Amino acid sequence: MNVEEIQKYVQLYAEAAPNAIKSGFDGVEIHGANGYLLHQFTQDVSNRRSDQCGGSIMNCVKFPIHVIDTIVDAMGAGKTGYRLSPWNFFQDMTMKDRKLTFTYLVSQKKEKSPDFAYIHVVERRIVGTSDRNLKDIGAQEGNDFLRSIWAGGYDQSMTITVADEKNHFLAFGRHFLANPSLETFYIGSNVAKGYTDYPIAADVHRAKAAL
Repeated sequence: MNVEEIQKYVQLYAEAAPNAIKSGFDGVEIHGANGYLLHQFTQDVSNRRSDQCGGSIMNCVKFPIHVIDTIVDAMGAGKTGYRLSPWNFFQDMTMKDRKLTFTYLVSQKKEKSPDFAYIHVVERRIVGTSDRNLKDIGAQEGNDFLRSIWAGGYDQSMTITVADEKNHFLAFGRHFLANPSLETFYIGSNVAKGYTDYPIAADVHRAKAAL
């Protein structure tokens, strides 16, 4: 991508965010994790650029920050969140000095947009759609240096324990992807109906076979 193409993608993000609001969502979360485009720019293993968007930490986070700033300008900081996965080496995101980079990125957002909705940080034990062996996780791989919302591999029991003991926000992503009405799940008295009562694929196949 040349600089002109980067500017084009910034505008595409800026167009996509208001479209989400028009579709019924209350806000947007910018995906800066899991080895995708914005994450690639923050990693020195993938960002080998020698122009204004590469080299120093300040330059490497320039594209993500520009995207965030543009969306905040269009929608307001209170409707904008950002997803990070500092320790996720999915898609070869394996740089060493992660804390420096992500601390700088988050500090810039706190300084520019103190009313920013949230920073969403993926747990270190998650790699793509899989879980890492806890024995392989180094003691230094902690998200406490910038944590706001925890996500990654939480079940009901773990969620209750962490929420009660540490008073943290917890997030779930993969389980929501099959729900076509996510933006309205909180409306109505019977939240379960049409939200968590979808049949699993095996039940659907058995029902079709019985016809």
